[in-house]
Amino acid sequence: AWFSHFAIEGNKPASFGHPFWSVRGDFQMLSMMWQGRDAELTRIAEDAKRLTVREGSEAA
Repeated sequence: AWFSHFAIEGNKPASFGHPFWSVRGDFQMLSMMWQGRDAELTRIAEDAKRLTVREGSEAA
């Protein structure tokens, strides 16, 4: 994913500026997956995607 940030989007990943929070979030996601809470992670991601799309359409 880091390569895409540089090559396609022309920016740097937020994890470079906040490495502690990045690693903490990675471990949190791994923990939830190991506990069988993948569905919750999927729901959270879908909610975030819907909000992003909605905010983008309101700004236009």
